[in-house]
Amino acid sequence: DNVLEDSRKIFEDVHADFCDIRKILLKFQEWKEKLPDSYCDAYISFCLPKLLNPLIRVQLISWNPLEQNFTELEELPWFRAIEEFSDAESISESK
Repeated sequence: DNVLEDSRKIFEDVHADFCDIRKILLKFQEWKEKLPDSYCDAYISFCLPKLLNPLIRVQLISWNPLEQNFTELEELPWFRAIEEFSDAESISESK
């Protein structure tokens, strides 16, 4: 219980744009659309896992797959956001 309580306080002093995975990925998507060469040169596909790791870990603290009514990993909001970002990325690459 203490860990869960402390985990809620971790991002309370962070601007809302930088503690929401969907908003972070939106900024990267905008960067990719506006400056594709710069985006490619920055090797973002290698950086995103390290960038999103702390945010995902905090959200997974309360996730328990052993509970009877647990939420599937694929149904978690951060998972869907990354999946949508990956789909958008593959669509723009195919263009």
